[in-house]
Amino acid sequence: MRRHSWLLLTAFACAAPALLCAQDAPPVTGEKTAEPAAAPDPFAVPEGTDSTVMRLFLNRIARTPPTERTREGVLEHFHKMGVALDDVLARDVETEVFLVATELRFSVLDLMDRFEDEAAPKMREALMGKLQKDERPEVKQLVARLELEQQIAGLGDLPGEERMALVQRVAAMIQNAGKEDDMALQQSINMAMSTSEVLEGIEDYPRAAAAAKLFAKYLGARQDPRLERMVANLEANSRRLELPGNAMEVKGTTVDGEKFDLKSLEGKVVLVDFWATWCGPCRAELPNVKRMYKAYHDKGFEVVGISLDESRDDLEAFLEQQEIPWVTLFAESEGNMGWNNPIARYYGISGIPAVILINQEGKVVSLSARGPELPALLEKLLGPVELPPEAGLQLSPPKSE
Repeated sequence: MRRHSWLLLTAFACAAPALLCAQDAPPVTGEKTAEPAAAPDPFAVPEGTDSTVMRLFLNRIARTPPTERTREGVLEHFHKMGVALDDVLARDVETEVFLVATELRFSVLDLMDRFEDEAAPKMREALMGKLQKDERPEVKQLVARLELEQQIAGLGDLPGEERMALVQRVAAMIQNAGKEDDMALQQSINMAMSTSEVLEGIEDYPRAAAAAKLFAKYLGARQDPRLERMVANLEANSRRLELPGNAMEVKGTTVDGEKFDLKSLEGKVVLVDFWATWCGPCRAELPNVKRMYKAYHDKGFEVVGISLDESRDDLEAFLEQQEIPWVTLFAESEGNMGWNNPIARYYGISGIPAVILINQEGKVVSLSARGPELPALLEKLLGPVELPPEAGLQLSPPKSE
């Protein structure tokens, strides 16, 4: 999904509750109150083609949340937006307004697609067909970018060589963005992030790592202080994506204050689990990890938890309550807790749970060893075992001392 789509979705999700809560109840009096005036239609397109008026209108509808938060209500909202945007695009507006309305229209279609509106793909195809006939240079440039976005989304259908060719095209966009052209730079960065995410999502880790390195190289070459953190994140991502088939380095301090080095578990199958007590998906995965630990520990399976918590008290209470038997690393020093955990930063961990499985030779065999994939991998590495019955989280209070 394009960046604008995420912005719209976030705006709708966040704004609706606020709008609902902001309505004050009418005062209670003995007098008969007049019927409230009908609210103006937010999707009524202003007359004419004045650029300022049109920009304000586009900005307003982009920020207007659905009145109903059901699937049907949201889709009705998107359809009304679409009708209004089609009206704007049919007028003889200036090119800049046309481009903004076009991007917003594609964002709405993306959102409709996410809500499984069957009409969205055909509407997108029809809009793209009209744009491809437009001779304005700015529109041609927009079409080229939209087509590239579609190709990025379909990376999984391309052979390896064509995937790298697409990566090179995106890298060239970063390289060719003018020093003062922040819009072109932002668009190229959006493309780069989408490319990296898709390659990682289809588990083409070698090319995902190569892409991250290439994007970091070209962004770093711009010597723009605003990009320094992004460059560091891309370099860290490439380190993580290069792990399959290679060794992983993990050194830290356990929650008990002991020094730890992953090398101490040589010859074992090890699950490195980045997690936190506040992370719902992490807690949901915990019973699966505990079950596998119970089944395979005697055969050489170990778990190393790396907590991204910011509270030692919360972490210790959770470990005690859940009776976690494996080692847990916790970076307590100022500036190193939470997402600033040094190991998480080094490997570009930006979402948890992040679970990495290492075989007996010390080589990473999976970057996503969770759910049903974990028992399948353990059976392959350590052989079949009789699994204990499934169990949920331990919800009883911690044992008193």
